[in-house]
Amino acid sequence: MYWLYREPHIASRIRKLSFRHFRWFNELEVKASSKRTSFSLVKRRLMGSIRNELKTVIDVITQFSKLSSLHVQWSSSYDLRTFLRCMPPILHACWGAFAGSLRSVSLDIPIELLHEVVPKVVLRRLESLSLSFYALPGADNSELLFSDAVRTNILPFLNNHTRSLQTMELSLRTAGSWMHPSIFRGGQFDFGPLFKGLYYVPHLNSLALDITPSTSISSVSRLLKSHVNTLHTLAISAIDFHGDPLEHLLQEALVPLPYLINLTINFDLSEGPISSGTLNEYLKQYMPTLTSLKLLRKLNQTGDILQMFNQNSGCFLGNSPLKNLNITIECLTPGILDLAAAGLPNLHNTHHMNPRNEEYEVRFAFFPFFTR
Repeated sequence: MYWLYREPHIASRIRKLSFRHFRWFNELEVKASSKRTSFSLVKRRLMGSIRNELKTVIDVITQFSKLSSLHVQWSSSYDLRTFLRCMPPILHACWGAFAGSLRSVSLDIPIELLHEVVPKVVLRRLESLSLSFYALPGADNSELLFSDAVRTNILPFLNNHTRSLQTMELSLRTAGSWMHPSIFRGGQFDFGPLFKGLYYVPHLNSLALDITPSTSISSVSRLLKSHVNTLHTLAISAIDFHGDPLEHLLQEALVPLPYLINLTINFDLSEGPISSGTLNEYLKQYMPTLTSLKLLRKLNQTGDILQMFNQNSGCFLGNSPLKNLNITIECLTPGILDLAAAGLPNLHNTHHMNPRNEEYEVRFAFFPFFTR
């Protein structure tokens, strides 16, 4: 392991560091900026040292003087004592050693471990942040733990980095394994206090949010309104919605974003119909600037698509700059393609998924009648 001390030029090439824990093994990955670096050798030496001497790992990792990206993923509910024994000392050393070099941080961890993982120091050059939370299977107080973590860990950390952040993702996900699947109850998590307590981020150009029924729509609107002049990319995932609240979300979250060019709406894990009229009104305000639109995990009937091209109320009209479209529809017909040719003249390609999850791509440039 100490060979890295004798080879400082190798340690200085490391740019990305990932800590991952799975059911069957522990893994630590490193990636360098030069293909000549022996990735497998570095990885094998580090993995062997983790089992033998924690101090050695910390001493070596802190030699990665130009580290710019750090990813932590804890994907199992097994052996949390191992995590609590090994990872906090390593991460605390990383936060201290790389406070001036880290530009990207991704944390994918259980809510129960947030207080051990979220750094207490200021990462002065942090530009991209991804926080993904989940509740461990069988946990009864996850909502309370999440609320406490927002107040004591997440919000203070975010507000300490408002001057440098450019990209931010706040999301929920399921936990468990193939042997012990979990039941996801994301709708009980309230992001409202987080959205309300977040300070203005002057350079924020990309924002990805998971929104639950427990989250007040006013807090979502407040967050978007405070960044109308900076946001270029917005991704919204509706988590665990049922029926009317989902339509209400789109009706009440109509916030003009004049510089938005990429929009993703993910209806994953949500149930209940949403009228094409509501969706049209929501999309219409962004179409003059959008170049990319993704409507994920929502089955659009043929009538819904036709409504989008309606001359009076549709959103796909005029000389739209839209170039990329990702959508799920009941049936892709020649009529829909004709409407796309007329209503979306700048479209380069579209990704379509049918109800049987059979995916294929239609590249409009291959069709001669799309030539202008």
